[in-house]
Amino acid sequence: MNQLNFKKKSEKDVLRIAGYPVKSGNLPLLHFPLLEETDMVIHGFTTRLGGVSSGIYSSLNLSFTRGDEREAVLENYKRLAQALSVKEDSFCFSNQTHTTNVKRVGKRDAGTGMGDKAFTDIDGLITDEPGVTLTTFYADCVPLFFVDKKHPAIGLSHSGWRGTVNRMGKVTKQQLVDFANAYFRNNYAVIYKHSGKDASLKKMTKPAITPIHMNRDTVSEFLKEIQCAQVKPIEPVFVDYSKDLERGTTESGLPVLYKQNTTNDLFTLMYVFERGSNEDRYLSTAAQYLDYLGTSGKTPEQLKQEFYR
Repeated sequence: MNQLNFKKKSEKDVLRIAGYPVKSGNLPLLHFPLLEETDMVIHGFTTRLGGVSSGIYSSLNLSFTRGDEREAVLENYKRLAQALSVKEDSFCFSNQTHTTNVKRVGKRDAGTGMGDKAFTDIDGLITDEPGVTLTTFYADCVPLFFVDKKHPAIGLSHSGWRGTVNRMGKVTKQQLVDFANAYFRNNYAVIYKHSGKDASLKKMTKPAITPIHMNRDTVSEFLKEIQCAQVKPIEPVFVDYSKDLERGTTESGLPVLYKQNTTNDLFTLMYVFERGSNEDRYLSTAAQYLDYLGTSGKTPEQLKQEFYR
């Protein structure tokens, strides 16, 4: 991160600017030291520098609704994510319309605004879930940041002249307070992470390995019986279609080949079509209905019983 210099009206560091290395240069971001001191949020104000958009959108355009090329805007978000050290798909924003409407969002809303999904008529966002990057847009409007350190939650609002007249800041702050009071009263947990070695752990002595006696020279009675059994070699049996199959025809002249099942009582009937499903894509579906067809004098069940006789 490179520190950049800029003109200040006073010596008080209420705002600082830093440049972050990206492809072909730096991406400058403005930061509030007051927000950085909370150790709760990663934040930044973008400028028009550090992106890849050209022409009137030069160069860090972050809007998908102004006519810029989508690929360029996506690359700008990729660079911004790199500068903020957040995930590219974590950004969440809405179509701002100078309202005082505020919406609670979470991880499930990450990516909203960057694709087909979008919030409309929303000018304020609040969340208590890490991993979602709240995003709002400003020209000459007022950006409002809210951080609740007691009940970890943050808010971000766009307040234009209409939002300012309608007390957008008051609405957002009150919604953040109401949210914290509703969900973070006496039913929250605090988790601490400690690094180091646990002195209470006890080392266990490895058990002795008992050697296994290998009896490779002995065999079981069952194996002896199998080894001594006299087994006749299996000879292949080839089908002679002229002798093993009985030939006949149906009343309509269709050829029929028959072979009796001497292994069990099952009967199988197969139909052979001289055309494939590539020629008629409905053929395989129509063939499945043959199991449900009977004759003029027998039902499908009676016909199947006749085949078993």
